[in-house]
Amino acid sequence: MPRVCSLCHHPQRAEIDRALLAGTPLRTIADHWSASKTALIRHKPHIAQSIAVVERETGLSTIRDVQHRMTALQARVEKLVSKLEKASDHRTTLAGLRECREGLKAIAEVLVTSDLERRLRALEGGEADEGSTENAA
Repeated sequence: MPRVCSLCHHPQRAEIDRALLAGTPLRTIADHWSASKTALIRHKPHIAQSIAVVERETGLSTIRDVQHRMTALQARVEKLVSKLEKASDHRTTLAGLRECREGLKAIAEVLVTSDLERRLRALEGGEADEGSTENAA
């Protein structure tokens, strides 16, 4: 019977995944979340599987797709805000500006995620190297 990944069912999985994607040393993650380095190494491929599931469910295959759609949406919101300003509808204009701000925050998060995705690919490619580096320390 296959072994169940303890980290896939960990209550703080999202934080652990973020730490792995950010390149945090395995020892640091293991100490912080009381996990073994071995469990972390076994868990790494599961992060990629989770990303693949989200991509299938959303139809967005790359971060660039998300960024493109969000940028287009941001442009539409900015056009609407411009129209509202011309109509002197100040209350709705402020609401539109809040949407612009939130949209820009979301775009920034996508850019950070893009960087994390790049790091994940590097992490998956260098898995064997990392283990030997950790053992040497």
